[in-house]
Amino acid sequence: MTKYIALDFDGVICNSINECMLVSFCSFFDINITNDSFSNISNDQKNKFSRYRYLVGPAFEYNSLWEAIENSKSNDSIISYFTGINPSKEIAVKNQKKFYKNRTDFKIKDFTNWSRLNPFYGEIHKALIAKKDLRNIFIVTSKDYQSVVELLKYNKIPINKKQIYSYEKSLDKKILFEELLDEHKIDKNDIIFIDDKLSHLENVTTFGIKSFLALWGYISPSCEIRAKKKKIASITINKLKKYIYEHN
Repeated sequence: MTKYIALDFDGVICNSINECMLVSFCSFFDINITNDSFSNISNDQKNKFSRYRYLVGPAFEYNSLWEAIENSKSNDSIISYFTGINPSKEIAVKNQKKFYKNRTDFKIKDFTNWSRLNPFYGEIHKALIAKKDLRNIFIVTSKDYQSVVELLKYNKIPINKKQIYSYEKSLDKKILFEELLDEHKIDKNDIIFIDDKLSHLENVTTFGIKSFLALWGYISPSCEIRAKKKKIASITINKLKKYIYEHN
């Protein structure tokens, strides 16, 4: 019987696409983030970033996405260009640190605007606000811990900080779940996981946790079909909202 629900953050709870677009664009092109920074991003760049955002996992991969957007001769070649980029660990760490530094600087400079660029999905927000007891809700994410905490507070969702497992602990969600289950004395059969990244779901599923693909997240046109072939079920936002309500 399911007693606990673990949620990814970006693409499940929070629609961070505009904030990630702005921060990663300024990181890649070495531009200071200001209120006018969005005007530096062309409509074509915005459309391509939004279309291929699903390719990105850890934050350092935003650099790879922008590199692919800028150097691909056509939309069809963006995916192959992106997958062909294999930065060294040193470069990946450098790009990751730069992204998070720019995000932190943006938050310090204009927290309200930063928060507004990270809206919560309405139906999920309503369900979490209405939930009487959040002790059975966990967050397992590749996002940075501090941003998750700040956005939950901004949106008035009082999830205990001990229920948040983020990239600082590990980028491997299987490892995050091992720690979560051990610290909270939870049986893996008593928890489900919702994410919009198929590779994360595959990893967690092999660990023995029932997982679902979030259809409202950053997914490719073929993602639901590929998930089905791997025997990973999909879930709609309304079904998850209902599930949260039922597990008060």
